Amino acid sequence: GDNYDFIHILLSGEVITMMSNVEGKSMIIETIPAPNVLAPSIFYSKDDTMPVDVVANDEVCSLPISKADFTFMLENNRQLMINFIKIISNRSSFLANKVRIVCFKTIKSNFAGYLLNISKQNNNLSFSIPNSQQELSERFGVTRPALANVIGDLIKEGIIVSKGKEFKILNLNELIRIYNNK
Repeated sequence: GDNYDFIHILLSGEVITMMSNVEGKSMIIETIPAPNVLAPSIFYSKDDTMPVDVVANDEVCSLPISKADFTFMLENNRQLMINFIKIISNRSSFLANKVRIVCFKTIKSNFAGYLLNISKQNNNLSFSIPNSQQELSERFGVTRPALANVIGDLIKEGIIVSKGKEFKILNLNELIRIYNNK
């Protein structure tokens, strides 16, 4: 809800952007590593208040630039202007995909996609996940018990096995089917 009067260029560190409601339910929107721009699409918006909480993941250093100075820089540097437009476009695309996931995918299909992505990154059906259930529930915008139920269901159905953060996909085709909501 703070006014975003200065654009912040993240020079070092990493932040997480989160949305919360009055009931205390929160959802991680994205993790932003340096170097990067914080909330570029909000900076020139009619409503220039921050719609998210920005939480430092570690020690962070940012460079605040006033709207007048940044506008001057954009007007006088064509490449900077093009790069800024690309950043805004990429963030808009990312947020559209995030909305699609939250609105149209089930918890089960979101978690299936998460497991498939990590399996692909590791090029292995057995892997360790980097996130806790609490972090994943915030990422998916659901409660931790709801996510735990989904994990339990996948185990009971013989699709995965799990011990802590260690997972093994037993039925890859079924996990892909769940991810595709079929």
